[in-house]
Amino acid sequence: MLSKNQQKFISSLALKKNREEQQCFVVEGVKPVDELLSSGWPVRSVAAVPEWLTAARKNRLEKSGVEFTEASAADLEKISQLKTANQVIAVAGIKPSSVPDLRSGFFIALDRINDPGNLGTIIRIADWFGLKGVICSPETADCFNSKVVQSTMGSLFRVPVIYQPLEELISQAASKNIPVYLADMDGTPLNEVKFGKTGILIMGSESHGVNDMLKSPQNKKITIPKAGNAESLNVAVAAGIICSRL
Repeated sequence: MLSKNQQKFISSLALKKNREEQQCFVVEGVKPVDELLSSGWPVRSVAAVPEWLTAARKNRLEKSGVEFTEASAADLEKISQLKTANQVIAVAGIKPSSVPDLRSGFFIALDRINDPGNLGTIIRIADWFGLKGVICSPETADCFNSKVVQSTMGSLFRVPVIYQPLEELISQAASKNIPVYLADMDGTPLNEVKFGKTGILIMGSESHGVNDMLKSPQNKKITIPKAGNAESLNVAVAAGIICSRL
């Protein structure tokens, strides 16, 4: 059974300041936890209902040296950070990450994307299309938020997610002749754009778009042509459409 101290610790990780202080975060759900255990990321502990803790899984956890505890569904519901509790909750360590070589392929950069669900979906999109990383402005949602982790469905453990000022990123790209594309309502229609093998796609929030400070003549504005009357597209949907063309 989960002790009160264990419950209190896991619940405390709902707050970003506690995740940063403890350098760990919560992963919930059968698929996300299975992906975590296969990823090579550090795993501190696992709490699960008996149905999840099969002999094969217990053996795997023991071989990996991961502490695990059998818990009731009621206990997991108490500490779950989601609306519906899952069969298993893990505490994973935060791995330090650095920006991979910008010349290695395409990256997506996110400017002030505050919605955790959108961020998680974009990380999953980046994984699907083989992008080399997701680079977030400091104002973007925390990738270790439980809603983000859940919506990535394991992609968080495969795609590097880095936080840095995007002005610095654009400067780095310019010094290496890496093209930068800005998603913008007034850009060149997507079907007229010829992408190369490298580049950075910058997506802004639906309400504000890409920060004006990131716009410059050398950064190409692109847009998804529309035939209807919708004012805008959800940022994750737009990211998926553009990434399908990279």
